[in-house]
Amino acid sequence: MKFSLYSLIAAAALATAAQATVVAGTSGSLNGGSVTAFADVTGSHLNAVGYKVSGAVVRDPGASGGELFLTLPSQASATGFTVLGLEWNPHGHEPAGVYDQPHFDLHFYYIPDSKRMTIPGGVIGGVDPKLLPAGYSQPGPTVPMMGGHSVDLTSSEWNGGSFTQTFIYGFFEGKEIFLEPMVTQAYFQSLIGSESFTIRQPGMYGQDVVPDLVPTKVTYAYDRDSDLYTISLGDFIGTSVPEPSSLALVAFGIPAVGFALRRARRKKTA
Repeated sequence: MKFSLYSLIAAAALATAAQATVVAGTSGSLNGGSVTAFADVTGSHLNAVGYKVSGAVVRDPGASGGELFLTLPSQASATGFTVLGLEWNPHGHEPAGVYDQPHFDLHFYYIPDSKRMTIPGGVIGGVDPKLLPAGYSQPGPTVPMMGGHSVDLTSSEWNGGSFTQTFIYGFFEGKEIFLEPMVTQAYFQSLIGSESFTIRQPGMYGQDVVPDLVPTKVTYAYDRDSDLYTISLGDFIGTSVPEPSSLALVAFGIPAVGFALRRARRKKTA
């Protein structure tokens, strides 16, 4: 009996210690709604990082565009993400007929914000194909204070379907500088529960400083009780064993060129 009691106590202690904890980073607001950066951890294990977005932001983010920048808590340091940037595009953006739906851009940057602010627009530069997942385009010309976008040519919007959600790799000066889930307002509003998608990996990692962990899954979730949306990157793997990008499709930059025209009225100064 004594052994069984001790076993139960030990098991309960282990279960408590193994519970996942959500640690908040910085927060901001968009048209009265709240957005918070977070890390989900179990002990020292990192489960996911991302955004917690109040339902008010999705339902009524405003008639004009807006953006805010956040930082993750220290528990997310192994990801190498320096700053998160959420942007609302009420009219979408170029290319016409592809990404011109009202949507949110959810950037996870690998570079200091001071460097992001200096990125000029219209810079054209290809990258080593090994840095691109199979089926991704060469990045188009840079968007000011953002970078060049490599799009998934296998996704629905490039193959006669509609844009709902997609995943983008960002580059500048031949280096990978951000990851970007891009999601329509309509997709969020129709979301029940959660939905996850695999993040295809490049043949090698091209960040200026390669992080210890990279995500292989993006998850979108809505909790009706709390009226809270979660956009997270998770299922991390170590960068010492990247997934090979075999049988890569020929990746031309033409489909991504429209990003160069994006937000022509984007503010020119910090």
